Parts: sequence; structure tokens; C-alpha cells
Amino acid sequence: MDFKRARNKNNKAKRWNEIIHSAIHLFEKKSYAEITIKDIAKDTSFTRANIYKYISTKEEIFLEIIIRDSGKWINDLQKKTINNMEIDDFLELWCKTTYKHKRLIQLFTLLPFVIEKNVSLEKLAVFKSKFFKNLEPMHYIIKQAFPNLKQDDIISFVQAQYYFSVGILPVADPDDIQRKALELSGADYVVPDFYNELYNHLKIYLMGLLNNKPN
Repeated sequence: MDFKRARNKNNKAKRWNEIIHSAIHLFEKKSYAEITIKDIAKDTSFTRANIYKYISTKEEIFLEIIIRDSGKWINDLQKKTINNMEIDDFLELWCKTTYKHKRLIQLFTLLPFVIEKNVSLEKLAVFKSKFFKNLEPMHYIIKQAFPNLKQDDIISFVQAQYYFSVGILPVADPDDIQRKALELSGADYVVPDFYNELYNHLKIYLMGLLNNKPN
């Protein structure tokens, strides 16, 4: 009985991983709106009908991708953060690591207005529980780098880096059609660099927090 249960659990995990990898592969080639469950099923070893044994909507798949990607992002930050870092060293690490996990930021831009709108309350609650659990080490990462930073300021930085990342990436990473449209428009506009923009904005913000003296 235990072997059968373990085998079933392993099979479920294997198939779930197939679904995830198929969705990731498609997201590299297509926009989120273009991806369908039918497309996802084509890259797996089972049928579209069987996919519905694991998920109800494609949004549930992408919630799981966010969970996995956020865990990898935090893990990468943890591995490279050291005690009492210089601002520039910390921000270089933070911004490079964030851009390395660009897919996570891309999905963050869709999360509140698209992805979360098409999942059940139960699934969304499970997602949020796992996601915020993944983020728990972030406090210790920032505290390790800047021991004198207050708790409220750490929270403020975490929120700011999210807002900046989500705000900058869509304009710093246009697709081919958007780039062509800019070219044809004749507009005097230079596509910003994500790393530089995020770095500069976070530096101003972080320096303000570090220089904030209590009254």
C-alpha cells in the first residue's frame, strides 16, 4: 500500500513537472495571452483531458511557476549576500540576480490583474501562503547586508524593489513589434536598460533609508 501511494505520488509529481516545463517553454516563445491548455498538453506525455486532473485553469500552472521561480531567486540572493556589504556591491548583486530571474518579474506584472483573477479562492490562498513563505528569508538577507537597517525600512525596501522591478521591466523589455513600432513612430525615445534603471532607483531609495535618522 505504501509503495503504491509513493508510486502514485511520484507519478503525480512527474506529470506536474511536465506541465510546468511545457508552460515555461511556451512562455519563452509566446505571450501569456496566446498560451492555452491545449498548447501546454501538446508538449506533455498525456492528453489535454488528463491535464484537468491536475489543474482547472492555466493560471494555476503559472502560480506554481511563480512559487518555484521566487524560491530560486531568494536562494540565489542568500548564497551571495555577505555581512556588512557596501551599497554598490549589494545593489549589483540584487539587480543582477533579479534580472537573471526575469521571468519572475514578467509574471509579477501579470499577477494581480490577470493570473489571480482566474483561480479559485482556495488555490489563491494556497499560493499566497507558499509565496510569502518563500519571501521570509528576504528580511535576513537585507539585515545581513545592512545590520543597522530598521525592520520598517527593510519592509519598505522590499516593497520598493518590487514596485520598481514591475514598473521598469515592461518598458525596458519590449517585444519585436513594440520595438518596430517605436522605430516607425520616429519618437526620440531610447529603451531604458533594466539593470541600470533598477540599480539607480534602488540606490536613491536605499541611501535614503540608511541615512534616515530617528527623531
